[in-house]
Amino acid sequence: MRTVSAFVRCLTTLFIYGVFSGGAVLNGTLIYILLIIFIRDPRKRQLALRRAVRAGLRFFIFLAGILGVFRVEAGDIRELQGLRGAVIIVNHPTLADFVIIISHLDIHTNTMVKNSLTHGFMKYVIRHLGYVNNKSDFTEMRDAVAAGDNVLIFPEGTRTRDPAALVFQRGAANLAIREAIPLQPVFIYCDAPGYLSRGFLSLRVPDHVPRYYLKKGDLLRPEEFLETEKLPSVNARHLTKRLEKMYNEWLLNCSNRKNR
Repeated sequence: MRTVSAFVRCLTTLFIYGVFSGGAVLNGTLIYILLIIFIRDPRKRQLALRRAVRAGLRFFIFLAGILGVFRVEAGDIRELQGLRGAVIIVNHPTLADFVIIISHLDIHTNTMVKNSLTHGFMKYVIRHLGYVNNKSDFTEMRDAVAAGDNVLIFPEGTRTRDPAALVFQRGAANLAIREAIPLQPVFIYCDAPGYLSRGFLSLRVPDHVPRYYLKKGDLLRPEEFLETEKLPSVNARHLTKRLEKMYNEWLLNCSNRKNR
């Protein structure tokens, strides 16, 4: 019986991959072109394209839940809908994290993307979405915040290497320190260790339907982490260590609750 169930879930997982790929092509071509033609104002077009992307990702998450591929417990994340001008940081256990987070956040969420995504046809979509290249300096991110966006950053820089001891890069802390921008932590936990940790097109399914849990942390305002008598590099190092400790403790508590 378990073998039959696993086989069915492999098929539904393959179907979900197809829906995701097809939706990406639709958003990246047809909708993208239509918005360029009918919306001339760059900012309005940018927000409209983000709204289309978010709608597509929400449908994908809904379908994944209905078909038992994976499910998401959003918790209190929707309380961030009115947040503006902050750096949102999220840990990165699986390849589905970006899809899940963006589907639950406000359209005023800018995202730091890999430099590799800014080449080829995708560079036009990325540019019209207003997303920031992770190789750019703080100017683009500062401009995004000034325009009323939040900047979403995965401070690990890549997917989680060691779930028991997260290691953050200092980019998010440096941005918050140097520009005096609030930090909004968001935690994500997947109860199926190793699920989608490396290959997205993998048909290996866990014994149970993976479930993602999202949690909103307390907003950290500049006065809580900015010590003006210290160099920005020192402040950034201390803040990064504080964030690592916060995330590691939360993930440990999630793991302990699961194993009880």
